[in-house]
Amino acid sequence: MKNAIVWTTAHSIVCQIAVKHMQKLGYTVEERNVSNSKFWTKTKLLEAIPGVKTLPQVVVDGTVIGGIKQLHANPAFAIPKTTAVVNKAQVSSMKADRKKKIADDKAAVAQARKTRIAQTLAAHKGK
Repeated sequence: MKNAIVWTTAHSIVCQIAVKHMQKLGYTVEERNVSNSKFWTKTKLLEAIPGVKTLPQVVVDGTVIGGIKQLHANPAFAIPKTTAVVNKAQVSSMKADRKKKIADDKAAVAQARKTRIAQTLAAHKGK
């Protein structure tokens, strides 16, 4: 089985495209999201790939392929033109999913804030 590591960040369509690209090529992808993980951090990314400045970053069999431009420029990772990585409808869907995720995250933060305020007010009323 072919394995790839794709270092990503949250809410990035380009990162999602890199993951889908590698999956379409038949790779089992381990996604390492540096913004949503307590384990995969930017520090660990820099330890794995020193000097990296952009995401996504693709690693295959311990060899750093690079970002999305290097991935598409490398003939070993080219997808035949008959099999597009993503079409316009998929990109629109990905954007909509990202916007929904951001809105859901904001709503969760707002709800947590309201709960904390209510608990604080209740604690002060009891004194």
